[in-house]
Amino acid sequence: MKIDDFLVCVKCGGKMDGLKCTACGNDMIKLHDNIYSTLKDNDNNLQEPAVIDRRVNILKENKFSDLMIDIVAKEFRDEKGLFLDIGCGSGYYSDAIANRLNNNISFVGIDIGNSFDFRKASDKYTFIRADIFRHPFKSGSFDGIVGFDVIEHLEDDGKFLEIVLDLLKKGGKFFLGTPNGNRLPSLFASIFKGKKKFPFDYGRDPVLGDMIHMREYTLPELEKLLGRFSDRMTYEIKPTLLGSRIAKSAVGIKNHGEFLKAYTYAWMIFGQKK
Repeated sequence: MKIDDFLVCVKCGGKMDGLKCTACGNDMIKLHDNIYSTLKDNDNNLQEPAVIDRRVNILKENKFSDLMIDIVAKEFRDEKGLFLDIGCGSGYYSDAIANRLNNNISFVGIDIGNSFDFRKASDKYTFIRADIFRHPFKSGSFDGIVGFDVIEHLEDDGKFLEIVLDLLKKGGKFFLGTPNGNRLPSLFASIFKGKKKFPFDYGRDPVLGDMIHMREYTLPELEKLLGRFSDRMTYEIKPTLLGSRIAKSAVGIKNHGEFLKAYTYAWMIFGQKK
């Protein structure tokens, strides 16, 4: 995978020759083999392996993460080509999907943080440190896009979907996972604590960082958002689990039917660009 095939300059949109723009001279920074940054700040030092492993172990031990990965891998079982993982973190989710698909998919991961697992970086997995709203990618670069628990953190969810559709090739598929605003644990908690007001700060996790949600979608809210793009894509909103994440387990009913769909724990959005 050559990065020149899918990169443009974030400053002027010009052609990149290696890591340097041929038009304005702006360059990207190489942080490690197959890891690059468009951001020139103080956070370009990659995290230590021990810190990365703590983050990965949290995800590995969480049975709900396994449930999500299995469903996504099943949906994408016939896909090949280049996929983008938005908000990739260490790269755990996309790496797990690729392994389940026998590595038929190559990934590019983008994240504004610096928790990339450099041990996963290879010709099959390139990491880019960048802001998705000022990304360095050519339009129509990707056969597929995934985003686990990303959209609820972003101020402009409509602009985010615009970017997803712009970066996909015609017929390209995408997956977005996001918590349900009416999941049962939240509804029960609201009885005693009142309804959440957004943005809602879940606090700072020592491994995962700031946990601020700009919103959490109910089913009608999600339908309204996605419906704005129905002329450019098809989509399906799938439920996950009627229940909760308790400790490291996913406790509840998986196949709970349409009647109880509004109270599922999280939404899984599968779409395809027309």
